Amino acid sequence: MLTPKHSKYEMCRPINNIRLGPVRGSHLRAFTLIELLVVIAIIALLISILLPSLQAARGQAKKVKCGALMRDQGSGLQMYFSEGNGWIPGMNTTGVRTVEQRYDMDYHHSDIPVHRWDWLTPLADYMTKLPERRARRFHFLFEYWKCPSVPEESTTLFYESAPPDLQEFEDETAPLLPVSYLMPAYFQAWGQRSSGTVIGYYRRNGSPDQNARITAYVFPSNYEVVVEDYLSIVDRVGTPAEKIAVSDGTRYLPENNILDVDIHPWEGRWGGFADQGGWWQGGTALGVGRNDRTVDGRPIVWPSPSDGENQKWSYRHGGARDVREKSINSLFFDNHVESLTNRESREIRYWYPKGAVVKKPNEGMTLVPMDYVVP
Repeated sequence: MLTPKHSKYEMCRPINNIRLGPVRGSHLRAFTLIELLVVIAIIALLISILLPSLQAARGQAKKVKCGALMRDQGSGLQMYFSEGNGWIPGMNTTGVRTVEQRYDMDYHHSDIPVHRWDWLTPLADYMTKLPERRARRFHFLFEYWKCPSVPEESTTLFYESAPPDLQEFEDETAPLLPVSYLMPAYFQAWGQRSSGTVIGYYRRNGSPDQNARITAYVFPSNYEVVVEDYLSIVDRVGTPAEKIAVSDGTRYLPENNILDVDIHPWEGRWGGFADQGGWWQGGTALGVGRNDRTVDGRPIVWPSPSDGENQKWSYRHGGARDVREKSINSLFFDNHVESLTNRESREIRYWYPKGAVVKKPNEGMTLVPMDYVVP
């Protein structure tokens, strides 16, 4: 109760530094518009500084995961080499089973490659249970070994008559992912001296037809290099630490800018699992555009069919905007994984077996003389 000698303001004096009531003349002060704009500008500036670092960290994480997937493939390859006397899975080895089924058209076995150039099925068969239906096996392979930096959807291509299980591909609800990894095709094909070599027979009603021979696949003699004496055995590739067994790569064709996955059992050239590598200018995965230049500054004479647009999906690691400064992960035959810049990946020794002879040096990304022999 107030007494006559106390005013209401005296009752509001601080006690133990605690204010008990309002002090005459006090009020709250709001931010001005200029102050708010300054704060927003500072926040925007911080975001612009931090965002590239966050994107680089995210990209590095994807690159590391991609490398880990390659190490899995390397483990599968080493097991395959050990149990298969050093043969490399692919066209003239595991792919024969796909070719010989052509008459029976029975591809619904989990250990049969989805087409001739498919080297992934033999590796995955060591590590997990694969679907028996070929269409589902196709989906599984690309999802099981999917680099996190590749797109989420692809388009199937048809070069010949429709495969027998086309309806199954159409019935699949999920779109087919593009392939993430490619094997250099020259490590699967055999040398010119193997032309005509019988490696199997087509099957009729489940039995080999002795009159329907399957001969080894060799590269034509008018390609950029000629390999006279080579079999797809790991001991024949050359120095394992200098030969790429698998690299990042996504095949890309110019028709409506689509990613190429050929689903035929007897697919077109190299299907969706192989490519000619980074030295040749015209590859659909690692090839370059007509306005690019070679490493030594020469003009391009044989550009990629997609005019270099394919590079953004294949050279997919690194924070640089210029694809020439980006990199690919590469698994070598000695089982180590290495990141190669666009420039580094153009060396010829990585992509061809020892003894390959260069016949069209002007089509390469690095300059070598005519008849240069790959070490």
